[in-house]
Amino acid sequence: PGTVQVFATNAQGCDSAPISIPVNIASLPDADAGTDPAICPGASTTVGGAPTGPPGSTYTWSPNVNLSATNVANPSASPSATQQYIVEVSNSGCVSRDTVIVTVNQPQVDAGAGAAFCVGGGAQLNATSNGGTYAWSPSNGLSATDVADPIASPVLTTTYSVTLTDAIGCNATDSVTVTVNQLPIADAGNDQTPCAGTTVALGGAPTGPNGSTYVWLPSTGLSSA
Repeated sequence: PGTVQVFATNAQGCDSAPISIPVNIASLPDADAGTDPAICPGASTTVGGAPTGPPGSTYTWSPNVNLSATNVANPSASPSATQQYIVEVSNSGCVSRDTVIVTVNQPQVDAGAGAAFCVGGGAQLNATSNGGTYAWSPSNGLSATDVADPIASPVLTTTYSVTLTDAIGCNATDSVTVTVNQLPIADAGNDQTPCAGTTVALGGAPTGPNGSTYVWLPSTGLSSA
């Protein structure tokens, strides 16, 4: 910055009186888009650092994707997917730019395949995810509720839900059903004392359920095993 003097000289070598022109050097404004934040789906965050001016500066944000405003220092951003924003700060014709990336965490969890077993049995569940902590519910019949692969041994058919929570508190939930097949009722009938050479019918009323199979042991002397 300083002063510039301008002369005019004609063909005869005569100089005009000088004219003084002040020259100012404008400093580049500081552009601060802020630190890169991470949010959960559906949440919002404020972007932009402290307004760095100088006073009178104008702000322009782009792209205009889920921003509360594009002409303020600190708009609110609520993108549905990870998005980069650029802020342009202008003052006295000078322009500076900065960028910020808003990461939208997308936790994913799969509770795995269902299982089926008889009363008194059990099965290992196997949830998979893209990282985080696990919480199973209900806890009835589970060996643990905070691991990916607990042993499930409920006494009745139960649907378990697993919730995954990532590092910033975003959640995802999935469920799996464990089917407990009830034991069929076996009834061999009343004890009998037949005479030698005679036959008797064994077994009580067919207790099913339908589709049940029967095996008698030993098969000696039986019409059918």
